[in-house]
Amino acid sequence: MAVPRAELVRKLFENLLLPFEGVQVRDLLAQLEKATVLTDYERGHYANQPSASRLDKMLRFATIAEIKADWLCLAAFAGLCVFA
Repeated sequence: MAVPRAELVRKLFENLLLPFEGVQVRDLLAQLEKATVLTDYERGHYANQPSASRLDKMLRFATIAEIKADWLCLAAFAGLCVFA
């Protein structure tokens, strides 16, 4: 069964509320994979973009509302997750 959006976002903020010095997206994704039971599909990659993780895309899509509310800022080029 797929992980609900709310659970992914909650785990994201739980990890960001820990002592914060800036978190690389790849490190945050690794923490989420350990803390959440994901299906093989969610752990997978896209066929046309083997380097693109499904979890990364799902998480970025799931946090659009938080980014627009300025609760979260994902610096796409730097690959950083920081509070705005």
